[in-house]
Amino acid sequence: MDDLKYFLVGGAVRDQVLKRENSDRDYVVVGANEEQMLERGFKKIGKSFPVFLHPDTGEEYALARTEKKQGLGHTGFEISASADITLLQDLSRRDLTINAIAVSPGGDFFDPYNGLEDLSNKVLRHVSDAFIEDPLRFFRVARFASQLPGFSIAEETSFLMKEMHRFESLDELSGERIWQEFLKALKAPEPNRWFETLSNMQAYDPWFGVFSGKTFKIAPGSAIERFALLPLLEDEILTFSDMLKIPKEFSQAALDRVRHLEYFNADSPNEASLAVYYDHLVALKALHDPFRLFFLLDLIQDESLRAEWRSKSSRDLDVIKEHKEIIEKETSSLLGRDKGEGIKHARLKVLQDQFER
Repeated sequence: MDDLKYFLVGGAVRDQVLKRENSDRDYVVVGANEEQMLERGFKKIGKSFPVFLHPDTGEEYALARTEKKQGLGHTGFEISASADITLLQDLSRRDLTINAIAVSPGGDFFDPYNGLEDLSNKVLRHVSDAFIEDPLRFFRVARFASQLPGFSIAEETSFLMKEMHRFESLDELSGERIWQEFLKALKAPEPNRWFETLSNMQAYDPWFGVFSGKTFKIAPGSAIERFALLPLLEDEILTFSDMLKIPKEFSQAALDRVRHLEYFNADSPNEASLAVYYDHLVALKALHDPFRLFFLLDLIQDESLRAEWRSKSSRDLDVIKEHKEIIEKETSSLLGRDKGEGIKHARLKVLQDQFER
């Protein structure tokens, strides 16, 4: 491998300078072709462009390449990779200056677009006007604003982002790709910056129109908790989830919040109607798998109320489980709707006895 000319590039370099954790290390190889990589034991994994896995480390090594816009959207590019393409040419196709820095194995930086200066000044700035050719970069910038606290978007980059929206370039993207960027923002230290960026660019449409005109702050928590607490109504959750092809566990968590959280927030366990409480347990399928119920209870902001509901629900689910065989025996002679009503009545009696103890 000693004769291979390669450089660490992209996010690994950026995060190294910022002293951020990053387990992904990507390399660009200059002056080599696919045949030479295979001869050295690398395994090819890229389909649209030549990316290889190192035979020992499993890290990704990509041949230096150029891209030429040929079609619509994020994937409409003609890729060219050859031994003649320089490191400068490869870095010139990247989105932001902070992602267009390379480091040699000896630790020497190659920074033709002043990315180190922009890192120092906490600025998100595009490399070239070719930035506008890939509409996904609009959302990548919003995501980086969420991931990198204190970073601002350069004025000239903001201009290009507004142009992308004005010319409806964002319409060309797939919902799945936007969701992947949004998900990363939900996991980031400052997820509210995502929506601030969309607002500043006046670009809620076409993908985030359900949030237009709403004022809110994303609460602390996991990505799925943050998503569940977004200020959306039931029909908005369904529309938004369909557009971005959002995984069911996220949309279901948001729907559970709309349909059930108000009930658990309204009363203490001792004041709750037993029948209504039971209906919520059934709707959340908690009698078979309590995951959705306890996830929902964790969204209760009041710490003492949250603890009360978790304690009560745990006890109630345990006692219903303990009486499962007795309830089945009591209702064994019933059929159809009568059996369902009989099971409900027996479970309510168990819960009432539990409450009166």
